[in-house]
Amino acid sequence: MDQWLTSQWWQRRVTLRVRFALDVFLPPCHTFNVRRCSRHPVNRTIYVLCILLAVSQAAHALSYSTAEGTFAHQVTMFADVYSNEHNGRSPASWSDLQPYLDQPIDEVFYYILPTKRYAFLQRPLRLPPPHEGELVIVTRRPFRESRLYTSWYAGISRGLREPGRYIIYRTSAGSFKARYVEEAYIQQAFRGSESLLPSPDTEPERRHESEARWRSFVSWAAIAAIPFFLLARFIYRRFATRSANDRNA
Repeated sequence: MDQWLTSQWWQRRVTLRVRFALDVFLPPCHTFNVRRCSRHPVNRTIYVLCILLAVSQAAHALSYSTAEGTFAHQVTMFADVYSNEHNGRSPASWSDLQPYLDQPIDEVFYYILPTKRYAFLQRPLRLPPPHEGELVIVTRRPFRESRLYTSWYAGISRGLREPGRYIIYRTSAGSFKARYVEEAYIQQAFRGSESLLPSPDTEPERRHESEARWRSFVSWAAIAAIPFFLLARFIYRRFATRSANDRNA
């Protein structure tokens, strides 16, 4: 992660991608002369788009802890304690884990609402690879978890992962683990046991999802506005030049 955030590494990567893009789209600009590339409005537009394309392709996803991920890992700790105190038995409901909290679980994790968004399975389900074990708790319906990535302007931004769910399962060693998995994996795991899949919750969309969609819309709108701005500027200059020539004539 330190390497991704190193400015010198970032500049080298973007510069190489810009050179490649310009060699493909603007052969006369093989010397990477910005001034010469910018003389013609069409070349200038392509030049800007190449830079944006190169920077966006150089972006990397970064891993970090999310509120929901932290909650899921805390549940695994409660489940481990419960199992140790009950002869290796797995918890079967939220009431089994409530004694380890001073307040109702939905008040402690008010930003998650576990009893509404998560469900215990009626019976453990054997998971396929790579998360081999017995599934105990799963998110009621798929959502898109947060992720960090280096954005097209070289900053750190938040985005959304592919739709998926958190699973809390018990490994063959007896410990509990939590993972965020894509929805395709969930469908594979419940194939043939669809009746065990909990019914979807009716809670509103998570706040981070709506915020991430809005940020994405604003970013793409800003990028899309660049060629329109350059085109309008080019048309304005053409008309201004023609009007000046007519007056001089």
